[in-house]
Amino acid sequence: MIAGRFVTEGVTVSVPTYTLLRDVEIFEDAETYRPQRWIDGDKNKMLKVHLPFSTGPRACIGRNIAYFEQLMLISTLVRNFDFELASPGQEFRTLERFNSNPDELFFRCRLRDL
Repeated sequence: MIAGRFVTEGVTVSVPTYTLLRDVEIFEDAETYRPQRWIDGDKNKMLKVHLPFSTGPRACIGRNIAYFEQLMLISTLVRNFDFELASPGQEFRTLERFNSNPDELFFRCRLRDL
């Protein structure tokens, strides 16, 4: 049973995170690119829908390693490179799969003078 509904044995159940993160009840401007929503928003509401490594007893056991690797990678890239979209104003199309990925995302990166 999930949320009061019977699920037949063998059925694959997935959480559509792309859809959850575009819920206007959580984010009023869900379709607008505004990263500061994670700073200004209602933390309790956001934690209910932001589940990058799942939750509960079957949550990803490697999430802490993944968080550390992401921190190291992103901070190194941002420190050493400047990034810009190859086509500013481009409309992005996202493909819903196990992970939601942009169909095409082209950008330029330039090595910074440190």
